[in-house]
Amino acid sequence: MTLPLKLAELERNRLYTADEFMAAGLDPDQKYELVEGVVKAMSHPGLEHGLITSRLSKALWKWIFSFGEAEPGQVVPPIGYKLDIPGASRESVRSPDLTFVRKQQLENNLSPGAAKFPPDLAIEVISSQDEPGDLVTKLEQYSRTGWNIVWVIYPGNAPAKKDYNTVRIYHLQESLTPVKILTLTNNDQLEGEGPLIGFTLNLSELFSLAAG
Repeated sequence: MTLPLKLAELERNRLYTADEFMAAGLDPDQKYELVEGVVKAMSHPGLEHGLITSRLSKALWKWIFSFGEAEPGQVVPPIGYKLDIPGASRESVRSPDLTFVRKQQLENNLSPGAAKFPPDLAIEVISSQDEPGDLVTKLEQYSRTGWNIVWVIYPGNAPAKKDYNTVRIYHLQESLTPVKILTLTNNDQLEGEGPLIGFTLNLSELFSLAAG
């Protein structure tokens, strides 16, 4: 039986392909991504990160189940998405905290290894240990590979105080700046677009530690 590899146990000074990265057998207790051939360990999420991700997943699934057998798609936990970046000499594999994928997209793309299509919605929940430059790089890569709608969620322990309890909504095929910034108020509501039209969630339900 092969034991999971730690990052330090990978072959040093080596660039990996997406297929090699997905087959490397890395430690499942640590999140890794492939950034232009380099395997990188991502920051460990804290409790608030986990609660927000769980609440959002629960709300999205509740909305999906409301359609019965005509459910529009599925919420996907962190998996590898291969990014075919134009002009890049090395491959990348990214793993957003959550994604939503339309049912038809899933049925047409069930294959081993990293997913090779852009999700309909990507969700990134920022941890206090995350470097701002990492998000910028990730959004640029998403934009160049056809990803469009991204929700970037900043919990109460976000790196910068001005970002506490906010959601930034990006339309990456239009701009790398958010089209909307929602803050925790009695009125702000997260609303779905495109295949997610009809989904709504009050930010008070997303951010409140008492929300359950």
